[in-house]
Amino acid sequence: MQQPPLRQSQQRQLEAQRQLRRRIGLAVLLTLGLTGFGVWLGQQDFSRWLPEKTETAAAPAARTSATSATAVRQQTAQAPERDTPEEIDQFSFYRDLPHMTVEVDARPLPVRLEQPRRVLAGTFRRREQAERELARLRRLGFDRLQLASFQKNGVTYYQLRTPPLDNRLEVNLLRNRLQKAGARVLVVRVPKAAQGG
Repeated sequence: MQQPPLRQSQQRQLEAQRQLRRRIGLAVLLTLGLTGFGVWLGQQDFSRWLPEKTETAAAPAARTSATSATAVRQQTAQAPERDTPEEIDQFSFYRDLPHMTVEVDARPLPVRLEQPRRVLAGTFRRREQAERELARLRRLGFDRLQLASFQKNGVTYYQLRTPPLDNRLEVNLLRNRLQKAGARVLVVRVPKAAQGG
């Protein structure tokens, strides 16, 4: 049974598909060949092609003075001893490094803020919700939080917040601890009029 003749667009499409198959086949063959070559290279011992190391030093020049001989002796005396393979094998990066400790006697310096900040640990529309959250956070050790209320557009909001803090380190540590405790945290600047409490 003979197939019906193809339109030119169908012929172009078939030719494009054949070319794509050829390119994919070539890419697969190239990848397999390079992978095989890499495996073969990994199994080879190239040390036989390297020149052997000799223990003898190069012969000194014909005219050696006493000072140059002394300098050579000093250089060989100062040359560091090379580690033996046994000494190199004694330290394993992944095995030994996690057990090493570095003791540093340093404390981060507190940074005084020009304008104090408050750490807010949540804003609520209902007082009961705010009191529940305050009790939960106090059980977790956040004793400095206070419950405060304010009005905005005729609606009363209840907010958990700290007194004004002027130490950047203290603000950051408290913010991070509150975030880990699951509070919705916000750090705000305290206006000069409200810095009294």
